[in-house]
Amino acid sequence: MGVHRAEGFRYVDLPDEGGRPVSGISYGAVGLRMLEGFHRAVREFVRAGNPVIVDEVMLGPEVRDHWFATLAGIDVVSVGVRCDLEELERREGARKGRAGLARWSEERVHEGMTYDLWVDTTVQGAEACAHQILAAAR
Repeated sequence: MGVHRAEGFRYVDLPDEGGRPVSGISYGAVGLRMLEGFHRAVREFVRAGNPVIVDEVMLGPEVRDHWFATLAGIDVVSVGVRCDLEELERREGARKGRAGLARWSEERVHEGMTYDLWVDTTVQGAEACAHQILAAAR
């Protein structure tokens, strides 16, 4: 692995859980700096009067806490997205990508979070979830 990946974003292979692969995401100083810049850019878009929807998996307290600090004072609707792990793994297996990432993130994605609204994509489609979110944002 090159030094650039270690400083940015990278997948990490973790010990199997019961014979199932587990992969995680790690970021270094450059990756964290990029995310912080993204957060500030979103804040400025909103301050300029633009409605913004951000779909981000906030993994780790550094990312979560920076979002909260950056968006302090701005009217935000935070939405938690749930999906049964079995369905997440089925979807993961149907596309090319990193096997085990769903299992890893499912355990971490909601850690320390409080949401204004929950949607469940296990059986509910994207359009129905979007209508729920739009209703909450109004």
